[in-house]
Amino acid sequence: MDLLFKNRIMEKGVILLLFPLFILRISLFIDNNLFNIFFGIFSNLFLVLYIFSIKRLKRNQVDYILLCILIATISISVSFFNGFGLFKSIYDLNRYLLIISLYGIGLFTAKHFKLTNIKQLFFLVLIFHLLIAIYQLLTGNILEISGDKRLNGYFENTGQFGTFLGYAFIVLFILINSAKKKLFYYFLLILTVIILALNNTARVFATIFLSFIFYFLTEQRNLKYLLALVVLSLIVIYFNDQVYDRISNMLTANYNLNEIYGEQLDNSFQWRVLHWYQLISDWWNNYTFFGAGLGHETMLSGYKTSDGRTFIAHSDFIKFLIELGMIPFMLLVLVLIYLLNKIFIWLKAHNLNLVKILIYYCFANFILGGIIFTISFYISMVLLGIIQYLKMSNSTYSESNVTM
Repeated sequence: MDLLFKNRIMEKGVILLLFPLFILRISLFIDNNLFNIFFGIFSNLFLVLYIFSIKRLKRNQVDYILLCILIATISISVSFFNGFGLFKSIYDLNRYLLIISLYGIGLFTAKHFKLTNIKQLFFLVLIFHLLIAIYQLLTGNILEISGDKRLNGYFENTGQFGTFLGYAFIVLFILINSAKKKLFYYFLLILTVIILALNNTARVFATIFLSFIFYFLTEQRNLKYLLALVVLSLIVIYFNDQVYDRISNMLTANYNLNEIYGEQLDNSFQWRVLHWYQLISDWWNNYTFFGAGLGHETMLSGYKTSDGRTFIAHSDFIKFLIELGMIPFMLLVLVLIYLLNKIFIWLKAHNLNLVKILIYYCFANFILGGIIFTISFYISMVLLGIIQYLKMSNSTYSESNVTM
């Protein structure tokens, strides 16, 4: 009994230490290397003391976590073999372990908090960032990129802020369907869309449309999903007609690599396509099977900065492929397919199919941009931990648990 009591005290002590850091991370979106490293250390401690101490966590689920860590470790060895050094690899490994730890936080959250409290925390994070954006708008503190005015909130760049706003839009859309008092949700939804329009990230609108349309075609052909897209489009165009011009330009631009290479490009997506082509070509010719090594996407040939450094991939899919190589990448894909299939089965059994829209949104951004190291994916990993705990507990979904 004494040992059990001591273990509980130790666990709660780690939680009390970790949770303020976690709240600080997702609320302020700190981008500081030293902070990330120390946060990763605390997160890994949490991972050891909590995830592996949950008896109901099945052995094969622990094996999947260990397999991902093994793949990352192999990739670090590959980077050393390629002569690229270890610092970037260890830094990226730390960030991946942080993501796994967020999954552990989801397990803890589902165990100790009601779903209503979890929603309230999400609202606080969203409202915080919306207020920062409104303050920037009122004070005229708006970024101008290539002639376009774009809100970035408290984020390090406009794209990450846009990704978060798109994520929040889908979450609010899902919650509205089960909410008893919908007025608050509609207010937040409309405000989020307005700020998203002023953020002016064309990729986010494209991925929102793709996720809704894919769900409409494959899951449930309900006109309300198309209506949501129409309303979204009208609000966006009303508040910022530049978004329509950017998307139209992106869709009608020439993507023939032989014709546009070395020419003046019409939009940033053309630049990305050419950058991806150069990265993949270098990977295919030199690092096909085991990649360049974890954290070393910028060591391959692609578009370069003014001081000669290669730009990051601007696509998590490309980043994973060129860093891990074909063999580890395919192993990781097989694990993800298996886990997603399990999640989809559970969502369908508990009448939560709408959550698939959120998964499709994350997947679309995984391919077309970067989402893995953003607040949106961090929240997703917490949600994954919550779902896993509910599965382990054989909890029956009840609308009363998620409505306010």
